This record gives sequence, structure tokens and C-alpha cells, in this order.
Amino acid sequence: MSPIRQQFINYLKLRGLAEITIRHYVRSVSLCSRFFNKPPLALSREEVEKFLLHLKDVRKLTPKTINQILYSLKSFYSHFTPQNNFMDSFRRMKEPRKLLQVLSKEEIERLIDASPDLRVKALIALIYSSGIRVGECTKLKISDIDKDREVIKVISGKGAKDRNATLSYRALIILREYYKQYRPKEW
Repeated sequence: MSPIRQQFINYLKLRGLAEITIRHYVRSVSLCSRFFNKPPLALSREEVEKFLLHLKDVRKLTPKTINQILYSLKSFYSHFTPQNNFMDSFRRMKEPRKLLQVLSKEEIERLIDASPDLRVKALIALIYSSGIRVGECTKLKISDIDKDREVIKVISGKGAKDRNATLSYRALIILREYYKQYRPKEW
């Protein structure tokens, strides 16, 4: 691993970014560098602009994806060239706002009932009931479920924040079935 890459990783860790975010930032800088076959600190503003235009016009990436890459590059150059940060002039792309398609209660009930496996039923019920993210669901421990208050403690969720999420009675019943069948020890 190059010293520049390691310094960048250390900088991102000290900023408290999640491991997956750090990997994305490093990968984005590496993509830009490989596009020109030059070290990232040898790139000019014009080259970075050409790379971003390539992502938009040739690779047809979404504005959201391009913005994530842009944030990665801004972070890299603000750390390594704070006195001459040419990334300051770049602005995020406007992202279209799309309405999410929300399933009705009846559709969710049919989805849960059609699930062939109790584990799948438990996952769907839990995620739908509480609104927690899949990554948060994978980190849940039995001790995080407060069945009396019908609440789930989400520890170190997005942004390393703790929070409580509601748990429906229906999801709690399915989780009890899951517990009886699989007898998980901790998770």
C-alpha cells in the first residue's frame, strides 16, 4: 500500500467515517488516478473535470453516484492540498427527487405469508415494522429487543448513531417463533 493511500485512510478514520465509506473514498480516488494512469496528486483540475464528465456522459452514472465520487475527491484534495484545493469550485450535481414506492400493509402481509422460510419472514417483518436498515438488522442482538416496550435498540446505526426503533406486535410474534425454532444464542 502506498504511503499516500495509507495517509488518506488514516485521515478518514480520524474523521470517524465508516469502514465501507473509507473503502468507497479510496476506490473513487483510485478510479480517477487509473483513468489518467497518473498518481492522484499529479492530476490537474482539468483532468478531474474530464473524469467527472466521463462518468456522466460516457459511463452514464447517476448524479447520486457521481456526487459520492466527487465527495471522495474533495476529501482527498482538501487533505493533501489544503492551500490550493482546486476541488472547491466543483459543486454537487442536482439529484432528481423520486417518490419511493411504498407497499401497502396488505402487500407486506402477503409477502410475509408467502415467504418459504421462517428466517425470511422474520427479516421482512422486522425491517418493515421497525424501518431499520438491512445492515442494522444484521447487527441486532437478542438483548437489543425490548419485547415489553416493543422497541429495538439500534446500536451504531448509520453515522455511528444509536437510536430506538418501534417493533410491531406482528413482528414480535414472528420473532418469538424464530427464537423457538432456531434458539439463537446472542444474535
